[in-house]
Amino acid sequence: MKKIIYLVCAAQLLFACGKEEVRQEQVCKETPAPAEPKVERPSDYIWGSRLVVEWNKNVDYLAKLDLDEAIATGSAKSLSWEVLRPYLHLYSSHQDGRVYQLTNEDLNDISLSSIKYSSSEYTKDEITFVANYKGVSSQVKQMLSFSKQDYFSKRIKPNSEFIKTKFVAGV
Repeated sequence: MKKIIYLVCAAQLLFACGKEEVRQEQVCKETPAPAEPKVERPSDYIWGSRLVVEWNKNVDYLAKLDLDEAIATGSAKSLSWEVLRPYLHLYSSHQDGRVYQLTNEDLNDISLSSIKYSSSEYTKDEITFVANYKGVSSQVKQMLSFSKQDYFSKRIKPNSEFIKTKFVAGV
């Protein structure tokens, strides 16, 4: 008798599970998949305080950006938002981690303050600043690092003909 009760329970369980799978398949076929949700624009405060600035990977900033004065004087007076803008990639994120890409209209409301250039023998050179969006400062001081050696290797090309004019060949 116990075996019959177990078999009946197992049959009902299998039958119920089979119906649920069929129902789920029908629901999946009837409802179309939702479109990829568009990331909504965060509020100005969240946007400004969670702003991230990094070098644009599609632009060779070392070959095009003029950093000579900053490197020679150790001052960032020649660097400004207008100078750095073409070489930077900016984005912000929501509190849940969704990334919001900036539009050209958003870029017009950005300013940089406390721009500093720092150099060290042992580390890469850095341009540090605070990014502001509509008066809201980012919570983290932004840092763009680069190598002086890479910068000058793109700027200075050795003249291999010069050595031939100053020394006798074959000596």
